[in-house]
Amino acid sequence: MSILITFFIGVFSIFFSKLLLRQWFNHLSIYTVIWMSMIILYELKLMAYFDLRVETWIIIIFAFVALWLGSLTVILARTTKNNESDEISYFDYKSVPIFADNGKTLKKVIIIFTLIGSLSAFYQWWVLIKEFGSLTAVLLHAAIIYQLRVQGEISTGIPYIFALVHVALILSGIYSAYKGKFNIFILFPFIILILKSVADVARAGMLLGFLGYFISFFICKQFFDLVYRNKQNRNRKKVVISIIFLVALIITGAAIVKMFRSPSENYMASSSSLRKWESGLIISPTIYLYSSSHIGVLNSYLINQDENNHFGESTFFPFYRFISKLGVIKKPSYYQKGYFFPMWSNTGTYLRDLHSDFGYAGVFIFPFLIGMLATIFGYRYYSTGNIRDLIILIYIYIMIAFSFLNIASRMGIWLIGLVVLMLIIPLFKRAFNKSLSEQSNKFSLDNPQDN
Repeated sequence: MSILITFFIGVFSIFFSKLLLRQWFNHLSIYTVIWMSMIILYELKLMAYFDLRVETWIIIIFAFVALWLGSLTVILARTTKNNESDEISYFDYKSVPIFADNGKTLKKVIIIFTLIGSLSAFYQWWVLIKEFGSLTAVLLHAAIIYQLRVQGEISTGIPYIFALVHVALILSGIYSAYKGKFNIFILFPFIILILKSVADVARAGMLLGFLGYFISFFICKQFFDLVYRNKQNRNRKKVVISIIFLVALIITGAAIVKMFRSPSENYMASSSSLRKWESGLIISPTIYLYSSSHIGVLNSYLINQDENNHFGESTFFPFYRFISKLGVIKKPSYYQKGYFFPMWSNTGTYLRDLHSDFGYAGVFIFPFLIGMLATIFGYRYYSTGNIRDLIILIYIYIMIAFSFLNIASRMGIWLIGLVVLMLIIPLFKRAFNKSLSEQSNKFSLDNPQDN
């Protein structure tokens, strides 16, 4: 029954969000699809998951309603004001600084950031090969490397530098939408992302990079569709083929990580139907666990409630890590406490982070604010094409898409990427001014004034 109710509420919410926001790809539909899928997978009980308590259902519904209320507050305010159009006015996209020189500066930044970020991945591989003796030995000891990384006993690359690859992926999504096609150089940051994820023996970073690219791509694609009033066929067939190829690439990367980290999956709590996939690379008990278990962790956390976080510790985790280096507080662990339900996992959705940081108030206030901000910056970006609004909107969407796992602001890569993108905006403005200057000089030469 819970599966049917979840499905019908989810489908209705997706269509209603399209009616309100006039786009299929919006923050409400993203949140709905992700949480509807996770709840349905959990309730299928392909593993012997514990039943969700009433309190868990209340918190999930509470946050869902809060997100919608935050969005509806902005929508109703605009309707009441009745002096702003929901539709974009046609304008030359070259008036947007990031595209001023036909994307040349954007392309250079993508390549440079990928090259710098790749140093972290290559350094990490160098350390691993030096430690274990060969590339083959590293792959064979992947499970041990994962344990050492969790315990903080092995290098994870040059700190913070790899965040630039995630920035490059976001900018690549913008570039692909602008060009209306996939360019071959964009493969480079994806390959580096997979190399780093295999070295980490982890998939969360790969998922974050994947989300960054596709969220920025679809937001910008919708923007161009509005600019051109849906009249321009921007190589749709090539775009679809490119998306399929990139999805296949990421799935392959995740399968490689899974294969070396846990080549054999013998989960006693799995159902007989799920055990049939124990040797599968893509569909497997581990993938099912990764896709559905986070609500189970939230449920177990609410039963125990034995975590004593500082105020906002998970939400502002990078800040707490920083001040711990000053000796003000004890260094918080990057890895959260795990629970058995009866499988073991330690990531309990963003709701666990909010509840442990702020209590029930956080479970309502934060989704409400996210709904408001996503709607505000969505209207602003689709009305003006402002690059700052675009960046903020992308990072809000990433936070929403990542909500099934944990709160995205907990990850230093998410925060560093946001700061870096805000700092490089002046670079694109300088390129814009230079382009205007060159066009002005060319016009003066082509049209000399008679004396």
